[in-house]
Amino acid sequence: MKILSYSERGIVNSLFYEMKFGKAHLFQEFLKLIFFPFRETEKIDFNVNLENDITIFIEQSFSDFGDADIVLLFKDNTIGNTIIFIEAKVCAENEWLLSKSYEDFVFGVNQIKKGEKAEGHSSNLFTQLYHKYHLIKFLNSNDEEVLLELSPKGLNGKRSIGKNETVREAIEIFKNHGTDNCFYVALIPEKEMNHSTDLSYIHYVEDWSDAKNKFGIITWRDVHEYVKNNIKYFTNTEAVFSHNQSLGNQKRTKNQIYYPEN
Repeated sequence: MKILSYSERGIVNSLFYEMKFGKAHLFQEFLKLIFFPFRETEKIDFNVNLENDITIFIEQSFSDFGDADIVLLFKDNTIGNTIIFIEAKVCAENEWLLSKSYEDFVFGVNQIKKGEKAEGHSSNLFTQLYHKYHLIKFLNSNDEEVLLELSPKGLNGKRSIGKNETVREAIEIFKNHGTDNCFYVALIPEKEMNHSTDLSYIHYVEDWSDAKNKFGIITWRDVHEYVKNNIKYFTNTEAVFSHNQSLGNQKRTKNQIYYPEN
């Protein structure tokens, strides 16, 4: 049986489902794909304790803090219990630029501070990661709500996890796991990312600057190479990649995992 699905959610679901039934080392190999541009060394040598449970949330809601595309919870033998939030974006135009996403994030924050509308702000990559960072600060504070930026939804800057039982169940899992070691990762369609890439424009907002060394990047190209290098475990995920690339080459859809010429 072959299951084909669309866009970033389709690939993410297939990837982690097949990873679950593959070899234990596949999870740690996936973590090696993450590039941390603001650390002295661009990679973190995660040392996953494979004897402990690994929990993966897909599309988990955190109420006023938004949904998370992917959340990884695991025990690291070096730094202890770890959480990684991953937000995934695909190429919906002729070119996808991290710099443009950051520019839109800053513009949106400034618009909201002025009490004006910020179209598309809640779906912005950096907005989503920013809210997950504040979700963790909120959990560590034990408050009932946290004051963040004003919201076009009329939240007046106050955000909470609400009373939804599914959300609260996830929050309890987070609290029991521990929230001291958290990272915030963008899964994006940039052509190439390494230490020579100029990311100096990312200065964050004043209450997020201490998270810079926890900001990571993965490219879809690297994920696809990872899948192809482990093809015997990811046959369906490779089919989903091919399916999405075929769709992207057709005029009836814009969403593409890579750039159009790829």
